[in-house]
Amino acid sequence: MKASLAVESQKLEFSFAVNQMLLSHPKIKIDCIVAKKENVKTHIRADANKLYNYMCKLVMIEYVKQVPQFVFIPDKRSIKVESGNSLSDYLQIHLS
Repeated sequence: MKASLAVESQKLEFSFAVNQMLLSHPKIKIDCIVAKKENVKTHIRADANKLYNYMCKLVMIEYVKQVPQFVFIPDKRSIKVESGNSLSDYLQIHLS
């Protein structure tokens, strides 16, 4: 569910649950990225998967390049983009 579609009580319930999870599991990291799409180049905006993959790379590379293994739970936009690479392909290219 997109947060923008949630009602206030759902947002509060989610925030509370996340806070409890993070207190119980301090090794878990949560990041959020936001793009002002009108500032994104047209060819990237045309493929939402490409933008998603690029933005994930911006956040993730610094966190994961030093660890031997990590778990990433992507949303459906991690599928292959017009360029032919999935998010996992894209990350492997940048982490090699």
